[in-house]
Amino acid sequence: RPISFERITIADGEVRNSVHRHDYHELFVFASGSGTHMIDLTPQDVVAPSAHVVRGGQVHHLVRSGDMEGFVVMFAPSTLGEPMRRQDAQEVFLGMDQALGLPLDTYKLGILSDLAAMLEGEHGDGDDAQIHVQESFLGIMLAKCARWWRERMPDENARDAVQTDLIQRFRTLVEAHYLELEQVREYADKLRVTPGHLNDVVRTRLGSTASSLIDARRLLEAKRLLLHGTLSVKESGYAIGVKDPAY
Repeated sequence: RPISFERITIADGEVRNSVHRHDYHELFVFASGSGTHMIDLTPQDVVAPSAHVVRGGQVHHLVRSGDMEGFVVMFAPSTLGEPMRRQDAQEVFLGMDQALGLPLDTYKLGILSDLAAMLEGEHGDGDDAQIHVQESFLGIMLAKCARWWRERMPDENARDAVQTDLIQRFRTLVEAHYLELEQVREYADKLRVTPGHLNDVVRTRLGSTASSLIDARRLLEAKRLLLHGTLSVKESGYAIGVKDPAY
């Protein structure tokens, strides 16, 4: 199924999930309770109510208190085919990555909970009509989270939509091509800007260089392979294109 739904229910004591990764995305909504959520080696406290996202391929590990309640929506990348839904998802993924989650108030939690209940109610045989309705509810949830994330942005960032869009498109390209494209020039060509302009925008907005972001993404994949996998250091290096084991 392209969309699955699970509720986080009260347990007898602390619940520890194993370190794992999958090829689908997850939207966690924590209504109550507490815990620690490690995403790509970055631990973050779970402060309910809040929402976390885990993109496909990320390594994560959730340790939660027994009194935690909430839900998880798991969805395949194919559900983001509609352009606006894909744009909302990218904004949510990038925004929550930087902020380590999205705080929710009672009103926002209520909206997401109502949408989740309706999405859950559409689970059945999984015919095309049901899947379409589920994708619509998921799209609304992502659109709401994207709007709430934008509301948290400083005014000066919100006004500079052009540069923000360029960075989002650059990071999306890096996510898709970090194994085969290593040069800033190659990404700049795809974005139809000069390498100098791309570097200037990245440095201004993120305090780093474009090449550093490319290198960081390749190293992140190596960390994921070492944390969750059976490859040696040498094999992990080969997997991300590093041919010299010493390097």
